[in-house]
Amino acid sequence: MMRLVIDSKLSEMRRAAALVDEFRARHGLADEDANAIHVVLDEILSNCIRHGLAGAASHEIAVTLELSAGEIRLEIEDDGDAYDPTQAAAPVLEGTLEERKHGGLGVAFVRALTNSMEYQRVAGRNRLVLRRRIVPRETSRPEP
Repeated sequence: MMRLVIDSKLSEMRRAAALVDEFRARHGLADEDANAIHVVLDEILSNCIRHGLAGAASHEIAVTLELSAGEIRLEIEDDGDAYDPTQAAAPVLEGTLEERKHGGLGVAFVRALTNSMEYQRVAGRNRLVLRRRIVPRETSRPEP
């Protein structure tokens, strides 16, 4: 298990990305899995900092990554406004760009890149747990 606590500043997202890179190297993750976790973490942290904490610094956001039984578990915990992304409506993609409601695509990307998303509000904190089954590493076979 790897854990990192960052401050609620967009500039801190680089440290979270570095955690994913270290996790990838430690576990030999496939590019597809590592890239998916990068996108998911970037989206969740960005929303947390910009919306849940309204850009206010000095709030701790804890990020935990672990790999077990062929599954990556990503947990993000913060003390921002209560928000359950599992209840977010799917974005409406019909009409022109001007007619569409702003936002909503990020959670759709997160859903597409993970196998499950669970939310809890615990002691005044948001806890989001995302799981992604890893892509099996191809084993090289000798040519016949």
